Amino acid sequence: MMAVLAFPVGAFVVFTFWSLYMYDRELVYPKLLDNFIPQWLNHGMHTTVLPFIIIEMRTTHHRYPSRSWGLAAVCCFGVGYILWTCWVHQVTGVWVYPVLERIAPVARVAFFSAMMAVIGVFYVLGEILNSYIWEKPHTGVYLLGKYAQIKFREIQEREATEYIAQARRQFHFESNQRTCNMTVLSMLPALKEAIVTQLNSESLTTLLKSKPANKLEIWEDLKIISFTRTIVAVYSTCMLVVLLRVQLNIIGGYLYLDNSVGKSTTTLLAPPDVQQQYLSSIQHLLGDGLTELITVVKKAVQSSLGSVSLKETWSLLELEQQLNWIRAEVEASSRRSLSWYLLADDENVLADQACGLTDNDIMTIKLLNETRDMLDSPDFTTVLKACLNRGFSRLCDNLAEFFRPPPGDSAPSCGPDSLSAVSLPLAKIIPIINGQINTICSETPSHFVQELLMNDQVKEFAANVYETFSTPQELQK
Repeated sequence: MMAVLAFPVGAFVVFTFWSLYMYDRELVYPKLLDNFIPQWLNHGMHTTVLPFIIIEMRTTHHRYPSRSWGLAAVCCFGVGYILWTCWVHQVTGVWVYPVLERIAPVARVAFFSAMMAVIGVFYVLGEILNSYIWEKPHTGVYLLGKYAQIKFREIQEREATEYIAQARRQFHFESNQRTCNMTVLSMLPALKEAIVTQLNSESLTTLLKSKPANKLEIWEDLKIISFTRTIVAVYSTCMLVVLLRVQLNIIGGYLYLDNSVGKSTTTLLAPPDVQQQYLSSIQHLLGDGLTELITVVKKAVQSSLGSVSLKETWSLLELEQQLNWIRAEVEASSRRSLSWYLLADDENVLADQACGLTDNDIMTIKLLNETRDMLDSPDFTTVLKACLNRGFSRLCDNLAEFFRPPPGDSAPSCGPDSLSAVSLPLAKIIPIINGQINTICSETPSHFVQELLMNDQVKEFAANVYETFSTPQELQK
């Protein structure tokens, strides 16, 4: 029973069923059957047969008949099964296996013949396996088995090493992202101070409290400065988030390589002095880059709002449209790409380093050039645009809190109509806009900053940057 039926038929069932299933399951096990037969029962019929008969063969010594008698018995079983399948078709008009409906009569004969040959092969394999298990092994087979064990152990060790390296790399990456988030939060107060220093609306509000004669003129200046500094805050915060993601992931990738177990050289790719010099380039965004950005935004605000009366009333929808117009003018009229505000030009950096370049200076210039390549890439532009979209959307959500109808008002509180339900004069909107910088550039995690840091596109871009710079150069080639 074991030699003639259990092993050859069981192995034949598993082999033919899953071969046809992987090619086209409709040939042997239509998807319709999933509604009636659970997956575990399917595996019980067509998968678990093989391991159980191998266990049986390994634990019990079976005496095989002569090969000719064994093959004759297997063939008799196969012919009987084929005849039974044909009889079922004759009586019901249905082939029990859908594959038989797809082929012509001549092809069926060839198919049945091929299956008979396959089951005969499985009988011989069972005989060989039984002999290998229970008879005295030959030296060649023994050596082959030892060689296979050694190779299998090497594969296991290599996979374990790769898994540990991947886990270590993932842990280092996640730690690096937490460092990015904390660095952004720590730099927001400096960014806010730089914006407020150049766009000081507090001095104007103080003047207004003294009721000067040129009150209207001061209100006009306050209007321009308030809108300018809030829009600049959105732009610069988004730029800060994405730039630090790029810089710290470039540094993080090199630090991972410096600390790699299998590193072939002792030369550090990112020494501490290079890191400090490289990361100090962020000062361009807080200095010249911010000044240029303020100039461009202020010009766009003056163009859009310069002639708007302080008494004119705006709904939230109209305010959002004004912000979108200003943003469009900023990005269309800028003489440079947005990446210029983040990092100084090549010429300026090289001019500063023109005389007596040290090894650290050369490494720093290399890091800056790699950063520029990233900032000039289409992926960076896409991510920065996504951050700006999210940032201006969150700004409008913050402003919406001030456009809610008073309690008991019958105006709709949600839906498209609510954006136009409440209107405020521009003179009342100005203080609201003016105060938004405290939310945007908040040192404590606000919704505005959190949404930028947790943005999926920012995370994916950061992962790509880290992957690029944490991969050894020989693998990149």
